Amino acid sequence: MHTMRSIQGICCLTVGLVAASRAEAIDIHAQAHRLPNAESVAFSPSGRLVGAGFGGGVKPGAERPALGRVIVWETESGRLRRVGDVVGDVVAVGFSTDEKFIVAGTVYTPGDSVETPGIHVFSIGDDEAFGSRLRDHLFTIAPGPSQAFVAASRQAVAELRGLTSLDEPGLAAAAVADAGRARLLDCSADSSTLAAVHEIGLPIEREAREVGRRIVRDGLTTFAVADRSVVKSIRSELLRDATAVSVSRDGQLVATGHRDGAIRLWGGEPFGERARLQAAKGHAARPVFSPADDLLAVITQPATGIRWNYDDSKPSGFAIRPERRGGLCVVTLHETDSLAERSRFTFDDGAFRVIHANRLPAACNPHRLAFSPDGRRLLAGCNGLTLLELSDGTVVRSYDIDP
Repeated sequence: MHTMRSIQGICCLTVGLVAASRAEAIDIHAQAHRLPNAESVAFSPSGRLVGAGFGGGVKPGAERPALGRVIVWETESGRLRRVGDVVGDVVAVGFSTDEKFIVAGTVYTPGDSVETPGIHVFSIGDDEAFGSRLRDHLFTIAPGPSQAFVAASRQAVAELRGLTSLDEPGLAAAAVADAGRARLLDCSADSSTLAAVHEIGLPIEREAREVGRRIVRDGLTTFAVADRSVVKSIRSELLRDATAVSVSRDGQLVATGHRDGAIRLWGGEPFGERARLQAAKGHAARPVFSPADDLLAVITQPATGIRWNYDDSKPSGFAIRPERRGGLCVVTLHETDSLAERSRFTFDDGAFRVIHANRLPAACNPHRLAFSPDGRRLLAGCNGLTLLELSDGTVVRSYDIDP
């Protein structure tokens, strides 16, 4: 566990792209796979299962997306356990604590101004689907057999809801004064701490009188899951371009990933930015704490986007143009206290496709990296879906499906 002393010891640390102590890179070469690269990945709490979400993409010669998929395998055998169909990109997946359900957060824009996000719940033991919450893609699994925190209204940051009753009133709310709904959510590995990057309502005053509120996107708050009480909260303009958040198991540190490839580490007393790591250029990066809090893993996210333009000559009324951002994906492991780089894995085949136009945070920085519960392996959405040994980069297994 980290102490406040160790957190303060990395205050104001900035790590650039080149470091003298950088570990030698381990290349994970491209290989044939039938599935596209996963857009989101997760381990079940016991580690017995792995799950992944795949975007529908656009079929060659077509202008409509194929169905996306949510797929579950047995970790060791690779045996297929569940396939669920959704429309759009599956940018987040997670298992319920009892491992009976897998949850998927999806985004999809059929045009340049229409968005249809959703949260979808599938039973792992059978083919039953428990419906969707078609207002947001944002969730994080909470303690309890079948619960999750989801983004709430402007009056609360997040609400606790049952997975099989997502559209019913929330069981409890996480709120902070003047704060609005969450933009990013994460629950710690021990389910004790909820972290949220969220909106804040600032007063608009005229003649010393409040006449309204303007919404900014720069709040960061941690909550105690047990009673949803506020632990730490801060407002910073540095959070406005955040596209990913991860909270340490002990709740003392929060890492945010940004559109410009930066990783920021927040903690200490007073709560604030303690370190910055420049992980990538040209695309976003996502941080993930290891279960023991000793490592911070970072994955760069080379997305191939689809831009939509109105075109009356097309049957659909709009034209599609791919926007490619390269295929190389890098996963680095850093010591949490110092951010010194310990390991580096380079995937030749790491790009993923998205089929929405508005560059939502989820579009450029989905959940494509996960630690196994014992902290010894990494699951990455590269080469389709790949399981790695942390110690030496050995590919334990690649997960696939028949066409």
